[in-house]
Amino acid sequence: KVRAQLENRQDANRWMEVIRRYTEIAALDERIRACASLLAQAEANERARARVQELLQRQKEIASELETAEGRIALCEAYVRALAALTEARVDGQFRRIRWKLFEEQINGGLNETCAATVDGVPFADLNRAMRANAGLDAIAALGRFWGRRAPVFVDNAEGVTALDRIPGQRIRLAVSAADAELRVETED
Repeated sequence: KVRAQLENRQDANRWMEVIRRYTEIAALDERIRACASLLAQAEANERARARVQELLQRQKEIASELETAEGRIALCEAYVRALAALTEARVDGQFRRIRWKLFEEQINGGLNETCAATVDGVPFADLNRAMRANAGLDAIAALGRFWGRRAPVFVDNAEGVTALDRIPGQRIRLAVSAADAELRVETED
């Protein structure tokens, strides 16, 4: 009986030892899982750092490409501005009085095509009748020189114009005069 009790006690101790060992193994397994999780996090962090460095390098490359592209755009814009200025100067050179504004600068810095005639900085629409008539004669003379043609030019409502510009070709001035009851024709030499 003592032997049986002793064997039962030894069996109980063995079972206690087995349970203790299983508990230790479970605790070690938990630590292994925690370490594996930390290791996975560390590897993920390392991959993230590598990706950040890769993206920073790509950002530098893109910034360099952008700077190059912006420089080229600035050169193109400078070319367009120079060409616009030369075009306006060439067109203006064909006229004595009229100056043309063919391009206007926009708020964003770009150029917008336009076509506005001015005389001494005054828009054509705001000129008085005499200056409009003389600007018209200037335009007719320039077009005549360009096309190599001359045609008679009728200037109507000329009573408000004291001096008409001379142009190549025949100029016919039409004016109302209260003093003249009949049509009167005058010629200039």
